Amino acid sequence: MHTVSLRSLTTTWAAGLVAAFDASGVHRVGTPGDLASGAWLAAEATQSGVAIARLPVPIQYTCVEEAYLACAGLRIDGLPLFDAPAWAGVSGTLCASDGHGDIGFAAFPSNAASIKG
Repeated sequence: MHTVSLRSLTTTWAAGLVAAFDASGVHRVGTPGDLASGAWLAAEATQSGVAIARLPVPIQYTCVEEAYLACAGLRIDGLPLFDAPAWAGVSGTLCASDGHGDIGFAAFPSNAASIKG
């Protein structure tokens, strides 16, 4: 084991860490990318001389694969929201989100899930 010195904390070192983290996949809790990035972080800590212990934490989550609106033979893709409950489908009158109907519709940019409020 070796200890990381302040001299080794360079922009190249930081860029390597970010690249390795990014390459480990989707990092949502409980996904394979989360498990891979946890193993990677544990290895980095160990190589830096830090004693670590990994503890399994059982969780349940829903991974929404797709979200769409089917209407009059058309399919409009939507943005899957994290941990949305499972639905077999809904039906009703579509309206603007500020209108009167059964199902409110609102348009968001394609990167809406990443926008910080």
